[in-house]
Amino acid sequence: MVDIDESGIPGVTVQLLFDSDGSGALNGAELTTIHRSTLTDDDGFYLFADLSPGNFQVVIPASNFDLSGVLEDFPLSSTNVSVDLDNRIDEDDNGIQAGGSGTITVGPLINLTIDAEPIDGSGVNDEFGRGADLDNIDDNNGDMTVDFGFLAMSSKATDFAAFIAETGFTGADAIPSADPDMDGRSNLEEFALCLKAGSGLNGTAVDGGPS
Repeated sequence: MVDIDESGIPGVTVQLLFDSDGSGALNGAELTTIHRSTLTDDDGFYLFADLSPGNFQVVIPASNFDLSGVLEDFPLSSTNVSVDLDNRIDEDDNGIQAGGSGTITVGPLINLTIDAEPIDGSGVNDEFGRGADLDNIDDNNGDMTVDFGFLAMSSKATDFAAFIAETGFTGADAIPSADPDMDGRSNLEEFALCLKAGSGLNGTAVDGGPS
């Protein structure tokens, strides 16, 4: 997912995990066995085609955030809500980054069902965003609503300092790396995530899904 004036990032490694025993959850070796792996294309799109029905999880591995990695400058998932459900809503960030900035980011466990996946349209559960047409060869057998967005943090420290000076926050609340509310997000991360559209916060995106 991107803002209107942004484009996706090519070359992001995207991995797919598979619930091979059909238990409805990833367990044991399923958590580390890479079922498929791909790179985002020039538009930041990814696609895992020709999958069997079942439960899958899309993963953005931490290696993308390494020094010289394609997401080195975009380490923070753009959502601060851990939504682990297959909501099939397009153009929302499905990334769950439990370890904080620069760590592995996973999507919800999704269930691919024959002839029951989102199709192009304008409804709440339709595919209407970037990359919606990637599965149009067999539209109701692909889910293009599993999207990821990441934020740049490099320019936010200066903005955070100005914010602290304006608000008069002191102590742990004024330290960029501190997490006084113990929610797993630093003050700087929370500041970045709460900025409104047009603030100058830069993002990047990985859009697409399994099919």
